[in-house]
Amino acid sequence: MEKIYRVLILAVLFSAQVAVVSAQSTVSQVKDLAGTWVMDAHGIVGNMDNAEKAVFDSLPGLQRERLVNSLASRVFEFQVNGDFSASWESHGKSLSAWGTWSLQGDGKLRIVFPDGVFEYMASFTSEDRMELERLNSTGGMVNKLFFIKSIEQ
Repeated sequence: MEKIYRVLILAVLFSAQVAVVSAQSTVSQVKDLAGTWVMDAHGIVGNMDNAEKAVFDSLPGLQRERLVNSLASRVFEFQVNGDFSASWESHGKSLSAWGTWSLQGDGKLRIVFPDGVFEYMASFTSEDRMELERLNSTGGMVNKLFFIKSIEQ
């Protein structure tokens, strides 16, 4: 009977430790994500899969250039309070979108806009580099987005 109690106590302590580590990871990831991120257009183009690259390469030169410029102009801002904003240039116009964001312990990033939800798997390759891999079909040409954290905070 005493052995059963020891096993139960160890199991409870272990699960509490796992919960603490998971919570710390989430806090750390939120801290890593909060801030201003500039899209790395060349990283995106350089890491396209074969199908994405074929579509990209089939575009006329001027259209490819405009796409790369539009990607390079994109700025995502993740506020600590959960607010999100994105801004970019397209066809000579300044565009923007606002919503809210949340990050789960497994790295799943959810951005909610008034007209839809975008879900990504977020990973941080360094403290100033982030990759977002699309989890749902949200349109667009690429499935993986690359960002560089802005030092101007």
